[in-house]
Amino acid sequence: VNFHLHWGRNDRHGSEHEIDGQRFPAEAHFVFKNRQNNQLAVFAYHFVIADQWDEENAEWEKYADAASELVNVNDTMNCSFNLNQLMKANEREYFRYMGSLTTPPCSENVIWTVFIDKIPIAEESLNELRQNLMKKVYRPVQPINNRTIYRNYVN
Repeated sequence: VNFHLHWGRNDRHGSEHEIDGQRFPAEAHFVFKNRQNNQLAVFAYHFVIADQWDEENAEWEKYADAASELVNVNDTMNCSFNLNQLMKANEREYFRYMGSLTTPPCSENVIWTVFIDKIPIAEESLNELRQNLMKKVYRPVQPINNRTIYRNYVN
């Protein structure tokens, strides 16, 4: 259906999930929909600031460059991205739970898959997004309530 990115004003805020109490500067969502039953599935990936040992994912750099050109409300643009490169992470280690959308109407019909592996992004790319009209585009972490969280990884 779509993919989008959430970020905050600084490196301590921006993700809509946390792992073991750790927050991340940004989080990407890839949204899929089963057309037969309207079930939604979202793949969530966290970002970490790339250091001298990590190389920024080139597709995310391209995304940040394109997004930085959207400066007015209702601006649009057509872009091509390689989804395999955008979602490049260890896909065997993740958490999964039934939850809600993070934007209105916050419907409770989403199968969430939150990947453990992080995607490196350059501080400069993240700052390009932060210069956008929207400075805080994330929903605060919500209580787990009575949800069962499944994990698929070797500890």
